[in-house]
Amino acid sequence: MNAKERVDEMIALDFIIGNDDRHKGNFGIMRDANNLQWLGIGRIFDNGNSLFFDKTDYDLPLFGIDSLGKSFGDSNRLQLEAIGYPEWYNTAFKNRVPEVVNNWLTYNERLTSERKDKIIGIVKERMSVFENVINRKVNKQTTGI
Repeated sequence: MNAKERVDEMIALDFIIGNDDRHKGNFGIMRDANNLQWLGIGRIFDNGNSLFFDKTDYDLPLFGIDSLGKSFGDSNRLQLEAIGYPEWYNTAFKNRVPEVVNNWLTYNERLTSERKDKIIGIVKERMSVFENVINRKVNKQTTGI
């Protein structure tokens, strides 16, 4: 995967999980320390400010399709417009991502099933928004409109 694709992947993930703390010190670019040659983009890390960890159950519905973005703009939803068509994406992710989130949330014994269900609902909604953006990009690419 090239650098642009890795950054696009990070933007997509941040939108889907509602990460509101991705800033310029929160992703990595690797270089050789001896000759400063670019080696690549680091793995995605520091996703702790996501899945609405600091929102009350009452506030959760307010965060359906957008959240604060710090890395390339003010909105995670608007940052989706900057990504290209992700070759890594396939439609199986639409179901797989909520499953993975659900599995991880299950480890939190303090999380009520009602809250977990609300979070999973938001993740599913965001997956649909993401797919709509991708489909629009594909249509634009194939039709030129």
